[in-house]
Parts: sequence; C-alpha cells; structure tokens
Amino acid sequence: MAPGQRGSLDPAAAGRDRSPRGTAMIYRPRFSLRHAALTLAAFTCGIGSVAVAAEKSELRIATVAPAGSSFHKRLQTLGNEWSRGPGGVSMNIYAGTQGGELQIVRRMRVGQIQGAMLTSVGLAQIDRSVTALQYMPMMFRDWDDVDAVREKLRPDLERRLSDAGYVVMVWADAGWVRYFSNKPILRFQDLKSLRVYASSGDPESVELMKSYYTPVVLEPEQILLGLRNGMIDALPVPAFLANFSQVPTYAP
Repeated sequence: MAPGQRGSLDPAAAGRDRSPRGTAMIYRPRFSLRHAALTLAAFTCGIGSVAVAAEKSELRIATVAPAGSSFHKRLQTLGNEWSRGPGGVSMNIYAGTQGGELQIVRRMRVGQIQGAMLTSVGLAQIDRSVTALQYMPMMFRDWDDVDAVREKLRPDLERRLSDAGYVVMVWADAGWVRYFSNKPILRFQDLKSLRVYASSGDPESVELMKSYYTPVVLEPEQILLGLRNGMIDALPVPAFLANFSQVPTYAP
C-alpha cells in the first residue's frame, strides 16, 4: 500500500456493504461513547529510525495484537512482500510482547523498534489531533460519515505526524464498538452500575465515560485478568478485535 492509503483489517469486510448492519455492527453511534476509538488504526514508522534500519535491511515492528491474530498475520504478509522487494528488507514482528501502546510508542522514540500498528490511543501519544474522531460521541450515523470526516482530516493528521517524525503507511478500520459484559445489558442505562474497561493514556475519554458508567483504567494485557477477578464487568471493543482473544469466554 502507498503511504496514507486506507484499508480494512477485517478480512470479512472485503466486498461488503460497509454501512452498519446486523449483530456485528450493533450499538449504533448514539449508544456508543467510543465508537471510533478502535476503528482508527495506523501503521507508523519513525522517519529517522527507518533510515537506519533500511541500511541494515531490518525493521522491528510491534503490535499489541497477540501472535496468530489477523493483525499479526497481515503484518507477516506485509513482511513477506517487503522481503521480496528491492533491498530485501526483513521485518521482525513483535506481537503482544512489547507492553501496551504507550510502551510501544516509547520504544519507537528511543529506536528499540522502528514501526507499530497503533490505535488512536497510541497515535495520540505522538499527536493529540488524531482523537478528533474519538471525542465526538453520537455524531456518526454510518461508515460513510466516518469516511467523509476522516478523509477531510487525513492530510492534516498525516502532516502533523510527519512533523513529529512519523510516516503513516495505512489507515484501517477494525469495526464498530460493541459492549462485551459478564452482566446483562438490555438498555443503555444498564451500563451505569458496571465497571467498564478504559485504556490507559486516554484521560479525556475516561472523563467522558464517567458520565455514563464507572471506568477502570487498565493496560490491554490486563483485560482478561480484570474480567476473571471482577475488577471490570465489561469492555467496549469491536467484535473483530474481541474475536482473536478470550474476551467472549468471560464477557459474552
């Protein structure tokens, strides 16, 4: 893909009407506080670090997604394609082993890794402007709305990230957010009594959540433990992302 190109991380999205429909797209925008929080993802590379890595024909890429997930497999496919290209650049992928996205961004800054697949939580550590899509709850009706706004913002977002020393390789969607809970959620009001996962490094979103339920800040690798020990009752996440984890086992 060319730098800045948009794609989908959901294999099932290919050739499909992208308007929200069916159970995979439930929690309409007016019921979703962070419906765009995980739909915005990017593969970013530090410019200076990449130049050094290219000389060594090696790139170290990190993602919070676990090994064997669709995200990991997509990166492996990309790595295979790059290895066959001019220069034979090899890609070492660290899937779910480098901590949360805050830690991954820190590792990029010091040159331990050269690239990452990030959600808006990680990208916001580089430039807060990427949260423009995230902090507009109840604003988007469907994917056409999201795409229209993102395409208007994309040139400026990519320029700001470039000014910080990063190049966006691809923007991708992960799907609409739905709530996975170990307690029944029949109405939006049912969320008020629940302790719901919130991502660390996202204080504005946490403050917004407080108006609707009790947010509990955890790192992604703590989610399953939190569900098992009762620290959290639910989490908002696209079904596609939950599918490659054990989340449905503890919060169907």
